[in-house]
Amino acid sequence: MQSFFIICPLGLEQICYSELKEKYSHYFSSDLEASSINVIRGGIELGLPLHQGLLLNKILKTPTRILWRLHNQKCRDLPKLYKIIKKISWAKILTQEIVNCEVSASKSRLFHSSKIKGTFDKALKDYFNANHIPKKILDKFKESPVQTIYLRFHEDNLTISLDTTGERLHKRGSKTVFSKAPLRENIAAALGHYLLSYLTLQEKITLFDPMCGSGNLLIECLNFEKINNRNFNFEYLQIDQSSDVPKVDKYKCPYQLKELIGSDYNEKLIEQLQKIDSPVSFFVNDAFKKINTELATPLVILSNPPFGKRIKLPLPPKDFYPKLISSYLKHYPVKAIGLLLPSQHARFLDYQNALEFDYNGLKLKFIIISP
Repeated sequence: MQSFFIICPLGLEQICYSELKEKYSHYFSSDLEASSINVIRGGIELGLPLHQGLLLNKILKTPTRILWRLHNQKCRDLPKLYKIIKKISWAKILTQEIVNCEVSASKSRLFHSSKIKGTFDKALKDYFNANHIPKKILDKFKESPVQTIYLRFHEDNLTISLDTTGERLHKRGSKTVFSKAPLRENIAAALGHYLLSYLTLQEKITLFDPMCGSGNLLIECLNFEKINNRNFNFEYLQIDQSSDVPKVDKYKCPYQLKELIGSDYNEKLIEQLQKIDSPVSFFVNDAFKKINTELATPLVILSNPPFGKRIKLPLPPKDFYPKLISSYLKHYPVKAIGLLLPSQHARFLDYQNALEFDYNGLKLKFIIISP
């Protein structure tokens, strides 16, 4: 068993945990042992066989990054840190002798980041002077990305982790259309899954986003059950890569989508989206007006309207959000509405359920309205 830490958006840890439990049981044909899991602020600690922990990068949609914890022990001074770094068998894991090092420290006697990093660099250099990676490995992986090692000091306890992900997990590797203020893909996946799982509808759902932007919310709901088809840093390590990659059709969402519709007032953006081969249908439309197409029921609206930051609101928040909801209820026979907005603006609306989380320093609230 190896130790892993799944980094999650603050406030969305339980959604990430729910996804982990659901998908793990499907892909690995067993349930996670509760004793090996610890959900904390900012992530999930768990123990798994190495290949399973690494493959979570391919399976999960809602986390930010997955770290493989290589070592953990008390460390109160730089000479001790040097010895710890030199004892790890780097030549059996890495495929390059140069790595990035990220340092964080809190309530620790070691807190000077540049001195910590300097000690790490010297220890790693001295280690590789005595334990070179074979040339055939260096040649094979000469085009691979530089790996990142995280050193975290907390109350004089050192945790050494290796980033198995590379670019953050919200980078799916396939996006070609970008809007002015897009929602990160992992946040979109979390909110869509939260809403549709909360509703527990048995019929196939029509999902509609009247302010779709680049379509992240709809696309992430559509692709939630698919694996992530991009390269990850763990694929460039000296570890057994022979374990089967999970198959796309292995996991099925607890909800079913019948139709996905997106609309936006930005004509150029919609024109770009319409050129993409996608099951999502995109239309030009003002969110305050009824869309010119029939929407099958049960109809669920999922939307991320402007916050008034990068995209200005046409009305004060106390008027804009209630008017938007009134428009939706007037024009469509909705089963439910999921709306993302700044937490301080949620007080202007009546809702049945809410999820609050941090996003780029903003306090956001995802509310569910059931007419």
